[in-house]
Amino acid sequence: MKPTGDALEALIAGLSGRPVVTADWQAVIALANHTLLTPVLFATLSHTGQLDRLPEDVGQYLQFIYRCNRERNLRLRSN
Repeated sequence: MKPTGDALEALIAGLSGRPVVTADWQAVIALANHTLLTPVLFATLSHTGQLDRLPEDVGQYLQFIYRCNRERNLRLRSN
């Protein structure tokens, strides 16, 4: 899948704590997943207080991936 410029720009904006409310979130999430940036996207938007600007299902998905990633990292560190 080749990312569109809009999805890339929206991902960059989200990683900067400035989510594009009108973004094609399916494309943004696909790009974030492909580049392994989904957890940091959630962390950034959470830290900047911008999660409430996202569609509810998008925020829930980002949080789910973040928590799974965090749990995996904790398990890896404990070994």
